[in-house]
Amino acid sequence: MTALKFSKPFGASMLIVLGFREVPRGAREAGDYWLRRVAIDPVIDYLVGLAHDAGRPVVHILPPTGEAPEETPSTTSTSDGPVLPVEDQRLRVVRSGWSAFEGSGLDRLIARERVRRVLVVGDGGVRTVSATVEDAMALGLTVAVVPDALLSADPEEARALTRSLRRQGVGALRARDARFLRVRRPLEARDAETAPSDEIPWITRATVLAAFADEVSRTGGFASAHVARVARDSRLSLRTFYDAYPGGKADCFIALYRERVDALDRAIRAATGATRDPADRVRLAVLMAVRAILSNQALARALLYEFPAVQEGALLHEQVLDRFVALLTELVTGEPLGRDGDIAARGVIGGLIALSLSPRFDCEDVDEIVEAVGLMLGGVTRASVAR
Repeated sequence: MTALKFSKPFGASMLIVLGFREVPRGAREAGDYWLRRVAIDPVIDYLVGLAHDAGRPVVHILPPTGEAPEETPSTTSTSDGPVLPVEDQRLRVVRSGWSAFEGSGLDRLIARERVRRVLVVGDGGVRTVSATVEDAMALGLTVAVVPDALLSADPEEARALTRSLRRQGVGALRARDARFLRVRRPLEARDAETAPSDEIPWITRATVLAAFADEVSRTGGFASAHVARVARDSRLSLRTFYDAYPGGKADCFIALYRERVDALDRAIRAATGATRDPADRVRLAVLMAVRAILSNQALARALLYEFPAVQEGALLHEQVLDRFVALLTELVTGEPLGRDGDIAARGVIGGLIALSLSPRFDCEDVDEIVEAVGLMLGGVTRASVAR
């Protein structure tokens, strides 16, 4: 294999992004995959951007494909192997085994670029991460991971990975902690104290939203949530919180609502994009929506029932309902179904919410809910196809 190198030594730290595994074939597994994937993609993008701004190298390790290592479009080649321009600092290589180091030439790249610390994100498979970490530590490197930027197959795999990494002495960082890359945050705490709200960095807002979601879930609703606890859990001052959300917890609640709706929309579209059968698309979308609600019923209840009473929440909630009615009818035929189709879709969404939040249902009832929705939409689907 040809030697890999960047156009000049970087030293210090490197970000390793493990390429994602194939999307699972089963509907439930594929739906869960995309629900988790849309949550971690922004975190990885943030870390890649942070490393890029700091002048740190980023190496994307692709799963084995039997093909030659892929280069980024801006990569050029010399007799010594691919050279990446300083302004890009990204490289893609293919591993031949479980470890990112196996067959990729990554060890030689690390030695040449004088890297001493690596941060691992991306695919969170136990065997992939553990093998990569073990090889990195064998080279004398300091290794850390960002759990919120690792995609595990399910909660049990995530717990197994955590136990495995602890045994290996690997550090776990939050995405907002950029000290591992030895670069200042986009806004230091002292800068954020006086920064206008439109300059609050994305990671700060994401941290606040995650803490606010936990607070709403823990206290049982929006009304009982306390901003002081959210700021404390986010490791931010109250002033920074209000810089980010001048309207207080109402503004934060609106931002959380938008973030969760956008994430669910992206996940459903990604998961259903490869499925042609309308019935399969609808079942998959319903399955994902139900599982998203059941994953945190306390938060879902606040977002779906309390949110319309907050400021412009009623109007935004109605707009979101129209958005998902359009999405559902699009999944059925790829085009609007008309008035009857809209009414049926609204009935399905309303019933879906009520069923999912009922204390009589839990995660074991997902298949029953999906089957019921399939029966409700069956007539509309057949009529639309017949036309």
